[in-house]
Amino acid sequence: MPGLKFLICYPPLTCYISLMWRTLGFDREKEFFERAMKNGDVKHAYLFTGQDMIGKRTFALELVDKLVGAGTKNEATSQFDILFIDSSSSESGQTITIDAVKEIKNRLSMTAYSGGYKCCIINDAHRMTDEAQNALLKILEEPNEKVVIFLVASKPDLLKPTIKSRCEEIYFAPHGRKILDKLLSGEKLSENQKEFVAEFCGGRVGLLKNIIEKSSYKEIKTAIEELSRLEKADIGERFLEALKMLGEGDEKLLEKLLYWMLYLRSKMDNKKYAGVLERLQDLYVAISKPSTNKRFALENFLLHL
Repeated sequence: MPGLKFLICYPPLTCYISLMWRTLGFDREKEFFERAMKNGDVKHAYLFTGQDMIGKRTFALELVDKLVGAGTKNEATSQFDILFIDSSSSESGQTITIDAVKEIKNRLSMTAYSGGYKCCIINDAHRMTDEAQNALLKILEEPNEKVVIFLVASKPDLLKPTIKSRCEEIYFAPHGRKILDKLLSGEKLSENQKEFVAEFCGGRVGLLKNIIEKSSYKEIKTAIEELSRLEKADIGERFLEALKMLGEGDEKLLEKLLYWMLYLRSKMDNKKYAGVLERLQDLYVAISKPSTNKRFALENFLLHL
């Protein structure tokens, strides 16, 4: 039913998965959608929620392949029935605009090439502007047959309640340690390093894969050690560090701030970090904007660290 939140419950139940999946974990979600496909009970809109980089987008991408490919052997043709939208197509690269939603409406109004489902994934759906959300609401209110829309959002509270009420919400919980250990098993890291990476990722497979692909273990560890050092440093040392960080360029600075944010999120059981994380998130957004006085913004953050 619209607005239902499908939440995985524990203790775990036995799952019966018949399809082959590349995505690791999420067995209950796999079983849920396999059953829906088998019973012809696929809803017209779903909202995938959960932490950043936990695997929501990866799961959605594989799921739409299975939905669109059902009943057809023409993989090349079926790809025309999949639409993926995120903020990268906008001029700012930060929001999903009404133009993107208009494109969704146009594409979804066409008959499926494969003869099956047409699917749209809106990644980071919480980045939609108010205009875009209003336009999407109209699409959700008048769903086309055999059309399925997936909203992927780590900040669902930024979506209008009327949009959420028209989607079936599925929460993706952090992965267990077994999944992380499996991914790390073939990596050339010491046991201490693997332990550090697993703890840092906090059950987020997407983040762990990103670290493996970029071989960024050393950069992450250095950034975290630097944050710990700055917490104990005096104001003069903090301002000198700000100049050094700014001198490394925006890309390096944003990367370091991202590592700090991810680290603090893994420590959210400690209430003292909540305010720091909020200010750090504001700083990250500010540094991303060309018009920001970056030195002032960074020094202000470090002053209140």
